[in-house]
Amino acid sequence: MVRRGRWARGVAIALVGPWISLVGCGDAGSVPGLGGDAPWSVASDETKALPRVERYAAALDETDPLDRHMRLAEVYASVRAEDMPALLEVLKRDLRARRPEEVRVLANLLARLDSKGALEEVLSWSVPRARTFGQAEVLSVWAASGDFEAARETWRRLAADSPGTAVDQGELAMIEALATHRLMEPLLEILQESDDPEQRRRLIAKTSLVMSQTAGLDFPGWVEETYRKGIENEDLRAELILQVTKLYLLAGVEPALDWYERVKDASCSGDVLAVIGEKWARSDPKAALDFMNARSVEEHPEMGRRAVAFIWLQTSPAEAEPVLTEAIEKDPGMQSALLPLVQFKMVRRLPEAMEMAQRIQDDEERESILKQGLMRWVQLDPGAVDAYMASHPVTDEVKRAVQGARQLRQSRSGA
Repeated sequence: MVRRGRWARGVAIALVGPWISLVGCGDAGSVPGLGGDAPWSVASDETKALPRVERYAAALDETDPLDRHMRLAEVYASVRAEDMPALLEVLKRDLRARRPEEVRVLANLLARLDSKGALEEVLSWSVPRARTFGQAEVLSVWAASGDFEAARETWRRLAADSPGTAVDQGELAMIEALATHRLMEPLLEILQESDDPEQRRRLIAKTSLVMSQTAGLDFPGWVEETYRKGIENEDLRAELILQVTKLYLLAGVEPALDWYERVKDASCSGDVLAVIGEKWARSDPKAALDFMNARSVEEHPEMGRRAVAFIWLQTSPAEAEPVLTEAIEKDPGMQSALLPLVQFKMVRRLPEAMEMAQRIQDDEERESILKQGLMRWVQLDPGAVDAYMASHPVTDEVKRAVQGARQLRQSRSGA
């Protein structure tokens, strides 16, 4: 519960953020530099006569989006510190129904009065969506004040007993605040400390998004500069490089290739080539495959070859199948393209696919594809599968899977 005294200090709050262009209204002199009447008049005289808190409640309930926006702007333009406890209680009556901008603006106002108290307040909310927007705004205000370390430590203490998803959202909020205010050193620290691969990828994506939307910031440039200085965490280094690759691919293959050559890194070259190959194969699969074949073994081009093969077989199967089949026959380095070719043949010529599957060198991949293919085949031609298994090596795991599929077929047919 918010203590009334916490928010009741000061005279007026100067609002910035999503409502900055609409603050030129309200009580004269209540906001520095503003005064006079609003250039528009949405609220009725009856509504204007209401106390500010009641006007706020009425504005939140307004169904017309433009009228709601204007009425809220009227309230925000003249809001005073002593209004905040009551405004907060109005907002919290139905947090689930509150729109992101409504939560953000009130959290912004709270944070300008007392950042620590505002963070305590929003983290106590039980509605995840509102909590996410609220803490993002509070942390952004706190970061802008230049004392983000205090904000970070306070958040860690308050979030210690929160559910995992709440903690993840809090980290995303901190990343957003730091990126927005160009505090890249503490941002990098958060990325380096994250030990959850999925969450780290979300944090990197958030960093990329915020920086791309903030004037004067350059995510690819920051990653390259950071890479040159050295990133000890190999996983983080790889994920940052991969994120930039995906961004460059939005502009085309050439920018991505140029980026690849600038920051070629053994920790992720295979993954980067796979992403580039997947994109390139949609426009020029032959050129993409030639490029992958020209890479050194240290660059792990097999991942790029496989990506090209998958996409090419999907988009131009009549062209891709003979080219890839011939390449696999002639070049041992094309082994990685064998799996997508087998998968392609499985839905067209199953016996031929199972013959080819025996040539897959990776034991796990071979067992997996044999299991898939033979389980399907036994539904169609059990005798052919018996002959195949009698003349080809298959693991016990594959045999058990095939037997289970055979019994299922028999139960369905009543045999």
